[in-house]
Amino acid sequence: MQLCRNTAINGNITARLTPEDVKLIRSLSGMANNLNQLAKNANTFGYASVSESVSELADEIDKIIKLIKA
Repeated sequence: MQLCRNTAINGNITARLTPEDVKLIRSLSGMANNLNQLAKNANTFGYASVSESVSELADEIDKIIKLIKA
């Protein structure tokens, strides 16, 4: 009983993710897979071969993270 009362008094209510947030998080998941493939290519062919792609992907990831935080 005290746990329920304590939670009711001191607990925080967190908003559920919006459908847009869920879409953005799924997009991040796909980008993680792309980044993994780029890392494999960098190990095989050298970083110079993927540096531009990595930079572009990092920029996209930063944009999505900023959208989620907003």
